[in-house]
Amino acid sequence: RHEGAGESQPGAESAGPGLVLSGAYYLAGDSLRFQASLTDAARGKLVTTLPAVMGHRDNPMPAIERLRQRAMGGAALYVAPGVGLATGQIVTPPTHEAYKEYSIGVRLRAMSPDVSSAIQHLQRAAQLDTTFMAPWLYMATYYLDIWQPADGDSLAQYIDRRRDRLSRYEEMRLDYIRSAVKGQLGERLRILRLMHEAEPDDMDVSYRAGLTAFYLNRPREAAEMLSIGAVRPEEGAFVVMLFRYGAWAEALHLLGDYDEELRVARQAQEHYPDALMLTAHEVRALVALGRLEEVKAIVNESLAESSMAGSGGWVMGVAARALRIHVGREEAVAMHERALAWQREYLRGRGLEDDWFGRFGVFFDLYQAERWQEAWDLLSELSREDAEARGTHSAALRTWRGVLAARLGHEDEAREILEELRTLEGPYDFGSGSYAAARVASLLGERELAVELLRDAFSEGSENIMRLHDEIDLIPLHGYQPFEELRRPKG
Repeated sequence: RHEGAGESQPGAESAGPGLVLSGAYYLAGDSLRFQASLTDAARGKLVTTLPAVMGHRDNPMPAIERLRQRAMGGAALYVAPGVGLATGQIVTPPTHEAYKEYSIGVRLRAMSPDVSSAIQHLQRAAQLDTTFMAPWLYMATYYLDIWQPADGDSLAQYIDRRRDRLSRYEEMRLDYIRSAVKGQLGERLRILRLMHEAEPDDMDVSYRAGLTAFYLNRPREAAEMLSIGAVRPEEGAFVVMLFRYGAWAEALHLLGDYDEELRVARQAQEHYPDALMLTAHEVRALVALGRLEEVKAIVNESLAESSMAGSGGWVMGVAARALRIHVGREEAVAMHERALAWQREYLRGRGLEDDWFGRFGVFFDLYQAERWQEAWDLLSELSREDAEARGTHSAALRTWRGVLAARLGHEDEAREILEELRTLEGPYDFGSGSYAAARVASLLGERELAVELLRDAFSEGSENIMRLHDEIDLIPLHGYQPFEELRRPKG
């Protein structure tokens, strides 16, 4: 209390389910100082102490409104599902207006693939309350989701310099982000496990933990974690649930549990019938089970359907990769030929025959259909155009040239590209160079080197675990004991 202050006036009122707002005000001359705190009455613990607010004795309402904003923001953040702050005190409660923008951003990310809209709301939340760190944490996380690790890393460094503003749970999320941008999959999973233990109802964390376990070739743990939220999909969380179901199905596929994979894929479609992306998971399970007549019927149906996520071409591509692994080369090539015809017709129907990305899709289908020379010719065109436009696809295009050179007998060029890919380095490479080099080495018959490069790729943060199962360029490694040991599920 300042010298000359009047008597303090304690009081308390409900601030939400089980929360009590209490505090006092102090008079010092013409100034009023308000101090308050939020308490979880049910748990008997302090939620947060609100920053002191100053006002004038003749006009106290502006100060009271500022205090109300903080109290409402703190209460909303504390009881929000999956935020995780219920495990510890809120360091600095946000204003209610900032919290509302933050909440909209998080919800938009769950509902829409347009991450930019979610980030705009999070930026607005951060502008409304510069002490509110949660928007920065989620912005960094979402940049990782859309493969902009440099932006995510930059924000993580900004947050780290303000670590004293974070709750313990928020610190764990920051540590997760920092491990992710470094490609440290093992550390990333360790942190996510701790977060899940602290806040088991945080669906975002259980999803990311499951996905990370999957990337670490721990499909059993992944399936267990991913099943938590997928059995009770949240209304409106369309994008999140699509990927959650998809990763769950893929984990079951790696475990060889095709019946359960089929059940999960069909359960997902009951919730989201307009997503052909989920139909593709059903088809893959059916191929593995040998139910090829059903595969044929579903593929035909998918070509006539519109979809909010995925396409008939996507379904055929997944079916073809599964056919190559579980049935045979001839059946796979025939399905890829259908996918190629669909892709060309799709582009013609939309006037996109000259679109670079559309033509790259044609190239991909040519390659999978084993039309090597046609693929080589188209790749040469695409590479020249990319170089002329100073594009950013040179490393990926060099990889494709390397594998095609190996297939077409241009061994010297293939080996030159292999060495080039092995030396690719970058701050956010995540093993892409090592993985690409492994594909070329595999086709050149360098099995020992290929497996060594694959080990390097995964130690550097590669997330290509599913490709060990269905990558066409790694098929020469199938049956090779070190490769089989590498891809054997570890948990």
